[in-house]
Amino acid sequence: MRTTHPILARLLLCLAAALFASTTTATTTANDADDYTLGPVHDAQTEVQLVAEHAAVVPGQTITLGLRMRPDDGWHTYWRNPGGSGAAATLAWDLPEGFEAGEIAWPYPDRYHYFGVVNYGYERQVVLLVDITVPENVPGDTVRLAARADWLTCEEICIPGSAHLAIDLPVAEPGSEPTPHPDFAELLAHARDELPTDPAGEVAAFRDGNRPYLHFSLPTDATPGEVYFYPADSGYMDYASEQHLVSDGDAHTLALPLARQNLPASELPERIRGVLRVDQPGFPHAWAIDVPLASTPPDGAPATSAAATASAPPPIGLAAALLGAFIGGMILNLMPCVFPVLSLKVLGFVQHSHGSRWRARAHGLVYALGVMLSFWVLAAILVALQAAGGDAGWGYQLQNPVFVALMALLIFAVGLNLAGVFDIGIGLMNAAGRAQEHVGSTGYAGSLGTGVLATLLATPCTAPFMGAAVGFALSQSPAIIMLVLSALGLGMAIPYVVLAWFPALTRVLPRPGPWMESFKQLLAFPMFAVAAWLVWLFGNQLAGSEATLVLMIALLALGLGGWLYGRWGAASAAGVRKRLAQGAAVALLAVAIALPVGAVRHDAALAAGTAEALDWQPFSDERVAELRDDGRMVFVDFTADWCLTCQWFERTVLASASVREAFAEHNVALVKADWTNQDEHITQALARFDRRSVPFYVLYPADADAEPIVLGEFITRAQVRDAIAWGAEITARLADAAP
Repeated sequence: MRTTHPILARLLLCLAAALFASTTTATTTANDADDYTLGPVHDAQTEVQLVAEHAAVVPGQTITLGLRMRPDDGWHTYWRNPGGSGAAATLAWDLPEGFEAGEIAWPYPDRYHYFGVVNYGYERQVVLLVDITVPENVPGDTVRLAARADWLTCEEICIPGSAHLAIDLPVAEPGSEPTPHPDFAELLAHARDELPTDPAGEVAAFRDGNRPYLHFSLPTDATPGEVYFYPADSGYMDYASEQHLVSDGDAHTLALPLARQNLPASELPERIRGVLRVDQPGFPHAWAIDVPLASTPPDGAPATSAAATASAPPPIGLAAALLGAFIGGMILNLMPCVFPVLSLKVLGFVQHSHGSRWRARAHGLVYALGVMLSFWVLAAILVALQAAGGDAGWGYQLQNPVFVALMALLIFAVGLNLAGVFDIGIGLMNAAGRAQEHVGSTGYAGSLGTGVLATLLATPCTAPFMGAAVGFALSQSPAIIMLVLSALGLGMAIPYVVLAWFPALTRVLPRPGPWMESFKQLLAFPMFAVAAWLVWLFGNQLAGSEATLVLMIALLALGLGGWLYGRWGAASAAGVRKRLAQGAAVALLAVAIALPVGAVRHDAALAAGTAEALDWQPFSDERVAELRDDGRMVFVDFTADWCLTCQWFERTVLASASVREAFAEHNVALVKADWTNQDEHITQALARFDRRSVPFYVLYPADADAEPIVLGEFITRAQVRDAIAWGAEITARLADAAP
């Protein structure tokens, strides 16, 4: 996801640290630490400790150890499958000869939503349980069981943690009964309660085409509450999409959303493994699932269809869909993104209701026609996209940054017109919803345009009852799509048809008067608010704060053009000044449109490139010193593959054309300190700057006597260019001062 606000970037991108380079759990001999800590260790915002269920080891039996992890308030660690980002904890054991460690038993996780990214993990204290097999012969009276623990803890930033932990236990007599550990037995008993249990009923997994389903039964005819499946295997499921449940009595089928719609069936796992949590009183918190994925559904499984997939809700009836669409369309009139435009129409009704009755009725019908035509056009687009295999949805046009930018310009122009900056004729006012062309005109084109504009603004506002109706329509035939969207349009237009047809209902509205000009100007501010929201949305869709600035400059150009037109271009007398003002207004309008369109194209070109085009060298202190001795500035990128923030800045800042040109112009050497696998040299280098996390960026001037320039964790293109220029100036000054 893209963002322009630095705090939003901090929350989203740092929390989205992914693909942490974890090693598999194995029994090894630790060779990077001679000493282990017997008590708890606090590192990376987490307290960790190695604990035991029993007070002694019994030769020939199995003992259970646990890695206790307690993150600080507001921080979280990760489950075996971290979800959309993050990394699971690992244990590398250092055990006496003959001892063998099993796999980690994971407590059931919780879900965390971060701006579209879904993670699986723990904000609570958890204990990861591991069974240790004890050999028949254990020399000595005491054994030390040790392991290196590695984990990732995240809040606003993600910090990798590591600790060498150990616990000393006495050796009991062979065949003796193990006794509970006085300090840890209760803790491990609670940890066992958090382990997933065997399902209470039958469970099976099957696929319909490439879509996987999980079928299960409950020993009751009650419909379960929330049901969610946490997959143990990554790669085939979309964690952020909804998992829809289809029930038929005691039988329930859960549709598992695919990571991508065209995922081939050959890439699905042979077995569906994970944790199924069922929110229903009387059942365990979670069930452990490990079943083969069959190619056919089991007997008794509810029928599946496209409507039961993660891309649409369960099927509903046509009558319910039409009713829901009609009610949802009526509710759309109350949505914040529609109200500013509809306020204009209310103002128009105040004017027309005190004229002839047939004219008010005609305006209401023409407005309704504008709404219906817009919905029919939308329906035709959806049908065309559906036929072409596209993934269409309600409000999809606001996913297009060009559309968003043009709507921002249009709404801003409406606001300027309402505020009195300019006053244009019917040609452009149709687009803004103007209700009249000149005094005495019926202004039917204005009513039609208001209906069109209101519909464009209505689509992102999903009102109650509307989501299921549209989801149902998109899974049906073109005729059904047309019917459902027609019901939506009718529901949105009907209140104004009623007002126009029964003028008596408008008598509660105040009479026209001087107040109307003030009211018209007041309506400009909701328009400006909508334009501000669209600017924010545009910035979120493109990379970096430059996109927001570009659209704001476009609005400034539009405002200047509107002022020039209103001040001189619309004057009744002809003349050079009028023609110049009109020409300047048209030119500024063209600039206002071209700026965001160009920003979108630039962003697409930037996204097509990658930071790999840069010539990176591996990091070492010696290499940095050598490059500086050669008279080159050195830019060091402290990064990791599991850090999405790092990848974001490499893609959107370091790989940008302007930054690459600055690197080349000043012959800057690029050094990548890759912390994907923990490296003590990189850790020490970060520590010298009092840092323990990535991303982090430093520029070393060419002169070895110059202090490094710290850019910090969050960078912009301008910041990098300025740092390079400053580094070059420092180098030049030191060279001039040298004897």
